[in-house]
Amino acid sequence: MGLLVFVLLSSACQQADYKRRNAILISRLDSLEGELQMLRTMNASLLEEAGGDEIQVGFEVQIGAFEEFDLGAYTEDLVKLRGIKSDQMTKYVLGRFHQYEDAIDFLNDVRKMGLNDAFIAGIVGGERRTIDEAKAAVADYYGDSDF
Repeated sequence: MGLLVFVLLSSACQQADYKRRNAILISRLDSLEGELQMLRTMNASLLEEAGGDEIQVGFEVQIGAFEEFDLGAYTEDLVKLRGIKSDQMTKYVLGRFHQYEDAIDFLNDVRKMGLNDAFIAGIVGGERRTIDEAKAAVADYYGDSDF
């Protein structure tokens, strides 16, 4: 009987120790995930400040697509306005956003300027995707928290 009590107590102590260790590991994982999200955000901002042409994950506002209108000669002066060649068209996008709400605010301001056909384009992996795909990618890449 005494041996059975000892085994049960020993097993209970081991379980408590495993639970404590598991809680510590979960806490460390949460901390590392937060650091990773912060580093991804910093990296994206630094790439954009360094003049990187493409956003990997986020949103941009397209203000038009034209077949016979090309602002390419003004590229150096229009630092944030980008022309993207696609088939026979040049699509002009303005602004890069990691938060959908920021893109919406900017879109509303652009429309107030008279560019009523402007819209938000989702970006995932540097390529056009749906807004929902971009929102999911942003949540996965940067996390759900504001940065």
